[in-house]
Amino acid sequence: MIDGDRRYPVYKVENGYMLTGQEKVLTKEEIKEWIEDQPETVSTNVVTRPIFQDILFPTIAYVGGPGETAYFAQYQEVYKLFYMEMPIIYPRISITLIEKAIAKSMQKYNMTLLEVFHQFDAIRDKYLSETDTLNVKVRFAQIKKMLTPEYQKLIQDLQKLDPKFKKMGSQNLQRLIEEMGYLEDKAHHQHRKNSELFKKDGLIFFLTCLNIRFNLFRNSCNWICYLVRGII
Repeated sequence: MIDGDRRYPVYKVENGYMLTGQEKVLTKEEIKEWIEDQPETVSTNVVTRPIFQDILFPTIAYVGGPGETAYFAQYQEVYKLFYMEMPIIYPRISITLIEKAIAKSMQKYNMTLLEVFHQFDAIRDKYLSETDTLNVKVRFAQIKKMLTPEYQKLIQDLQKLDPKFKKMGSQNLQRLIEEMGYLEDKAHHQHRKNSELFKKDGLIFFLTCLNIRFNLFRNSCNWICYLVRGII
């Protein structure tokens, strides 16, 4: 409801109804009178909107996307409260368009459409690991494994000079490990950048351009470009 220049949700209390943030309690009769006198100040919420919509325009079936279908799945009991029959909920058609270039790239990397949707990260990481000729991950792990115990021995010896080297050395070792981690991340990033998967004829390039993997439930691609190229 709109009261003054603000909009307030209405909620039920023991002896009537209240506007959120206000202390005045309205009776059922006062609410009805308000609606009759000022209908322009009253609106539905996300749950009552479809109910009100179906009262005004009786609906046989509703075609919705995944999100809308999920909403309606929760409304069955709400319709019963208003002695109404819920319309048939029919899922909106879903189409995955695979162009020649994408199909060729998928074939090159031996990937099915289901794998693209459900196992893409694992397949990508496996490919990057197999093509890492420098063996970056293993080498950094080996260096860290060798460095830590040797550095700790050095810190123990330095404490003979001054006990303060214990804290100072531990902090310094932590910084060294963090810096190595930073360098390792940079190396992995550059390997991904150099990989065929990420080049202009690579699979990730096509999938990113067409949003096949990243926006499954959004009409984010403009169909006109496909129409012009004679694909549709």
